[in-house]
Amino acid sequence: MINLQSYFEAAGKWSCLAQDYILAVLDVCEVPEDVRDVVLSNAVLAAYESESGIDKEFYVSNPVKLMEATARMLGKNIKVSVTKQDISKLEDLPVLGYAAVRWDYNGKSHFCLVKNQRLMYNSLTTSQCCLNGKITTARLINIEVTI
Repeated sequence: MINLQSYFEAAGKWSCLAQDYILAVLDVCEVPEDVRDVVLSNAVLAAYESESGIDKEFYVSNPVKLMEATARMLGKNIKVSVTKQDISKLEDLPVLGYAAVRWDYNGKSHFCLVKNQRLMYNSLTTSQCCLNGKITTARLINIEVTI
């Protein structure tokens, strides 16, 4: 059994990149919008408990493993790849596709999910990194459902 308060505190601080990878899978697998929050929460918790691509501090050690585990949870199989790329603006991304984009500000960083060069998901209501910082890198995410 996990310590739920400690889990939520750590998830709130450090799970932004993991959430972006998971949400890209949910979108590709066409999980309905009205249940995505619950499925996202369950997928983050499942990955945390099994350490499927993330560790106990939500560091993403294996994004492919994380996304494949999420797809299996949905009864799907996927082929996925992730490529890191330095960028300075959203227009540096491919016109079509997903990317976890990192903003840096004042010694901190925050990732948000971008789809087709447009912000799709920010795990924070207000992020100082996104408001005042600069885009520095992206994780280009390619997902193909195989079943």
